[in-house]
Amino acid sequence: MKKIIIILCLCGIGFGQIAAQTYTFNAKATFKIQTDEGSFSSYFYLNTKNGNAGHDAQAFQMMTKENVDGYIFSLVEYGKKMSQYMNVEGRKYVVEQPLSRENYTADMFWKEFKKTGKRQTFGKYAAQEYTGTSEDRKIAIWLGEKTYNLDGKLQGDIVGHYGVGYLFKPSENAYYLIVHFKDEDAQVTLLDIIPFSKSVALNGYEKMKVPVMPDTMLQGNGNPNQNEEPPNNKGQGYGMENLKCSSTYGAAISALEQSLSSYKNLLNNPQVGAEQKAEFRKMLTCLEGKLPLMKLAKEEALRAEQRYSNNQEKLMEECQKIEEKLEKNTAHLCP
Repeated sequence: MKKIIIILCLCGIGFGQIAAQTYTFNAKATFKIQTDEGSFSSYFYLNTKNGNAGHDAQAFQMMTKENVDGYIFSLVEYGKKMSQYMNVEGRKYVVEQPLSRENYTADMFWKEFKKTGKRQTFGKYAAQEYTGTSEDRKIAIWLGEKTYNLDGKLQGDIVGHYGVGYLFKPSENAYYLIVHFKDEDAQVTLLDIIPFSKSVALNGYEKMKVPVMPDTMLQGNGNPNQNEEPPNNKGQGYGMENLKCSSTYGAAISALEQSLSSYKNLLNNPQVGAEQKAEFRKMLTCLEGKLPLMKLAKEEALRAEQRYSNNQEKLMEECQKIEEKLEKNTAHLCP
């Protein structure tokens, strides 16, 4: 019997080895984001020893204010990639997106940002204002107390998430707390950051590749991994033996929906520049156009599976036709 090969080059969806790893965090930060569209509060976990950050389904739902069924965890690995873990129709998938563009580093901050003399208390944290520009954007950053007790050896970088966290000062060998971040699009305020023990076992997740997304600046550190090349999925086919084509579309739909939510959040992230936001809006338009067509393809696949439940070869032919039709209908949506 032939293998069923679903070619999903239009969405770049492929499947790789099973991911198995446990991630630990030693701090938890709560924060508030305010934009022209409103405000919301949420939290993230942080590992001050290696710079990794992440949030679970509850934190993600607080940001999106939408149903996040199937969403498990979002992980930003320091200077490497962002991964979204999800459960789709009983199967465990992880979608990875490389992080490869710097925004600003600690060295750049201390060189180009200047203290204004303004002081303000944000909740429990007293802070001083520094102003400067990044990618032609005017930015105000309010720094709080300094600490010599951060366990990490991440000198020269910013350790945190969504623009708040810790900023290293090389000349003092110390970190300063980033209490508030503001630009013309949004402002983020650190509400609290406390010691917190969290361990997340992310075992048995099958890697689902997506197209290389525009570089995200979810983390302030964003250092490129020079030795890691982004995946190239163009024109690849992946073996889907024992996986119904409707389930494949279901996984692809879930990945697209999670990506849509991520891009919407990034548009409200003050660490994302105007040029990057323009790229994100283009990608949003692309994905929003593909999503309803993917859902129609899934419905067609379900009908085909019912019709040809006893004829695997005919079902394979129908799945291929559905895929070709979908590729034709979506070819014009993205550059």
